[in-house]
Amino acid sequence: MREARSILRDLTPPLLHAAYRNARYGAATRRFGLRGDYDSWARAVAASTGYHAAGILDQTLEATIAVRDGRAAYESDSITFGDPSYRWDTLAALLWVAARDKGRLEVLDFGGSLGTTYWRHLDFLQRIPNLGWSVVEQAAHVRAGRQHLQTDTLRFYETMEDSAARAAPNVLLLGGVLQYLESPYAVIRTAAELGVPTIVMDRTHIWDGPRDVLTVQRVRPEHYDASYPSWIFSSARLVSELQDAGFPVLPEFAPVRPGNGDVDYAEGGLIAEWVERSQ
Repeated sequence: MREARSILRDLTPPLLHAAYRNARYGAATRRFGLRGDYDSWARAVAASTGYHAAGILDQTLEATIAVRDGRAAYESDSITFGDPSYRWDTLAALLWVAARDKGRLEVLDFGGSLGTTYWRHLDFLQRIPNLGWSVVEQAAHVRAGRQHLQTDTLRFYETMEDSAARAAPNVLLLGGVLQYLESPYAVIRTAAELGVPTIVMDRTHIWDGPRDVLTVQRVRPEHYDASYPSWIFSSARLVSELQDAGFPVLPEFAPVRPGNGDVDYAEGGLIAEWVERSQ
C-alpha cells in the first residue's frame, strides 16, 4: 500500500498536492512555507521580495556578534538562542574530514551567512589542529563579515575561486543553501573543477518526486519579512547530479523534519566524496 501511495504521489502534479494540503491544514499554514510550482526562475523572483529586504543583514550581523561575544549560544536565520544546540550530522561529517586528513579541516562554506555554522560549533571546531573556514557570500555579507567578524581562521569571499586561492578546501559545506540558487548544480560542478574532495549538505529541501520543483518560500514574520525562490530537489536527480560530477554519495542523513509546502518534502543531508580523491 505504501508503494502504491508513493507512485500516486509521483504522478500527481504539485498543485494538486497543494489543494489537498490547503483543504487539510487551512489558511494559516498556507500563508508561509514553500508555495507554488513556477516554470522559470524569473517568475519566482518576480513573486518574491528577495534576500535584499531591508534589515535582514543588519539583524543577522547583530545576532552573530552576540554569539561571538558570548551573549547568545548560537544564531539561526538571524534569531539568537540562549542554549547550545548542534547540527550533529554536519559536525560529525566535518570531524570525519578532519580525522581523514590528519587534523586538517579547510571548509569552503558556500552561502554561510556570517559564519553561522562556524560560530555555532566553535567549541568543537577550535580543537582541530589545522582549521580554516572560508565563507562565500553576497557582496554585502562579505563586506560586513570582513569589517566586523573576520579573523585569521574565519574569512569571507565573494566567489568559490577566490576562497580556494587562499587555501585548498578539503570540504564544501552546503548548509541549507543549495535550494536558493538559480543554478544549484553549477556549484557542484565548480567544486569538482576546484578539486574539492568532499561535499557535505545539510538542511536541503528534497522530495521523492520525479523532478525538481521551483517554489517561493515565504518566511514567517517573527523571523523577518521576506520571500525568495526555493527549489525542492528530486532526491533521485540530486544524487544523479552528484554522481555525474564525480561525487558518489555516502549514506544520507535521515531527514530532519517534514517541510511546510505544496509538495511533501523534507529537510535532509548527505556526504559525497569525490571518487578520484578518495582512492
